[in-house]
Amino acid sequence: MTTYFDIIMIPLQLLIVFFTIYYFTLSFFGLVYRKKDKKVYEEKHTFAMVVCAHNEERVIGALVENLHLLNYSDKLYDIFVVADNCTDKTAEVARKAGAQVHERFNDTERAKAMPWTGCLTVCSKWNASMTPCAFLMPITSYTPTF
Repeated sequence: MTTYFDIIMIPLQLLIVFFTIYYFTLSFFGLVYRKKDKKVYEEKHTFAMVVCAHNEERVIGALVENLHLLNYSDKLYDIFVVADNCTDKTAEVARKAGAQVHERFNDTERAKAMPWTGCLTVCSKWNASMTPCAFLMPITSYTPTF
């Protein structure tokens, strides 16, 4: 004995089974026969990375070394560190890691925005054909896990 409910549900179930099999087959072939395109970009832009630091000797070395590991030609970017009123060896560690260091000592201008003025001073002395693209602030509570 069939009811109206069975008449509606059986075609609906067949439709659901059809779409399930269709999407399963589509996803299977999408995973197996995936094209792997490698895009090769030309390295043509020059840029500077300016790191503002205040007593960051624990992390500045690892930061500068990681910036040197970029998948980009070392000739096309420069790394600057502005050591702002540092009382530790931040500037020395950054120099050893390969950064160009600008030390700023000013007891009267001690505000959070003052290192940025040091960054702009570094950038204005830099080659005019290049533009600074990244201003980085290291975090002292960061502990490298490597």
